[in-house]
Amino acid sequence: MKEEKRAAIAVFLNKIFPAASLLLGLFSTMPVLGVVVRDRDVSFYRILFALALLFLGICFLMKPRLKLGKKSLWLELWLFVGLIGCVCGMLFLNGPRAEWGQAARSYIPKVILLLAFCFLWQANEEADPLAEWIMRGFLLGCALNCLWATIDAVGFYATGKSLNNILFYNYCVRNDIREHTLSLIFHGSIRSGGFNSDPAQLGFVAPVLFGYGLARKKPLPVFLAICGIAASASTTGLVSAVLLLVFLLRPRSKDGIQNKFSKADRWMLVILCALIALVLLLQGDRILPLAQDILHRFAARIQSSYLNNNGPDIRVRYVLQAPFAMRAVLPFMLFGSGFGTASLGYATTPEVLAVIGQSHDFAYDMENTFLAYIFDTGVVGFALYLITMGTLLLAYRKKYAARESAFAQSVYITVCVSLLSMLFYHYILFAPQMMIFTIALSRLDREAEAA
Repeated sequence: MKEEKRAAIAVFLNKIFPAASLLLGLFSTMPVLGVVVRDRDVSFYRILFALALLFLGICFLMKPRLKLGKKSLWLELWLFVGLIGCVCGMLFLNGPRAEWGQAARSYIPKVILLLAFCFLWQANEEADPLAEWIMRGFLLGCALNCLWATIDAVGFYATGKSLNNILFYNYCVRNDIREHTLSLIFHGSIRSGGFNSDPAQLGFVAPVLFGYGLARKKPLPVFLAICGIAASASTTGLVSAVLLLVFLLRPRSKDGIQNKFSKADRWMLVILCALIALVLLLQGDRILPLAQDILHRFAARIQSSYLNNNGPDIRVRYVLQAPFAMRAVLPFMLFGSGFGTASLGYATTPEVLAVIGQSHDFAYDMENTFLAYIFDTGVVGFALYLITMGTLLLAYRKKYAARESAFAQSVYITVCVSLLSMLFYHYILFAPQMMIFTIALSRLDREAEAA
């Protein structure tokens, strides 16, 4: 009877979890959507992630099996080293450095939960098919983010008001988001954040959708991604999308034949072009100046951020000053001082502050994820992270070249965009990335086991 109950529970959970997995992937890209509990926002992603851990935990208790895959082990070791760094930061960063100690401590629960998700996902033999649902939800979330950002931007230029800022005003107040706005407005222009608190998040989301549309020969995702990049005015998204073309054009199938557009996709492309032509014909006098304004905004951001005549971009200065910052935190450089503490060496060295600016004297991660991870997890952790990303890139590049599956192609695109966008922004333990990396590495381990 006991075995029958366990089997019945397993059947029930396996029926409802595909939908839950889809929603988990979907809401990983929409952190501002959730419920309010005692004046505190709890995102739908957190709720679903907790349910996922509960499901995986129940399955593990029903059939205990601790399994460590060779590919996934690199990610788990990196997280473990990151946890060591957080503990070290919590214990030894106090007094004048207490702000960094608190930042390290705040990441400990998140790292533990990510480790638990990695271990439990591998231990569950039924979890692998759910990876497809998570990926579908993730891609759908990318599309909805770009669509909502586009609607927000079009509404702003039509009415002068941001629908995003109106609907999420209370959210911004509760979470003390800068100027109580999700979408940034300045000089009559808007940088829409989509369903994120920072427009820069679309610098990752939009290029993934862009690459997916190119890989699958689907014009609608490409169109939405371009609109999302324009609506967010994300230079990270623009540069990542352009560079992604290089990665996607090189791999070819074994027979050298590229997939062609399907008949339905060709009709979709024709309809999109016809709609664009119709809109330009009816509203060209308003749209063309708007397009010119968008291009001007991108040029202005590139000029002010990357081509500043007063000196190199702050990202370049971070890299140039890294050796001096490392020397200042040398005892921590083996395992790091914990996530969220990468600025420690910069902020506590007067000579470095004189170069990057006196205002950079607090706990934060620089707008370069690779550089931040060197300080956050140390030399050991950073080496493990590079091995993890290298494993994903090489394995799924082969799968992408062979046009193995939509899942494999999507993973390859996500990894490429992650590596590119990390050069320009701080995606520290970014939920969609960590989730995709986990299920993608686990898929590799299961394939090796089955071979």
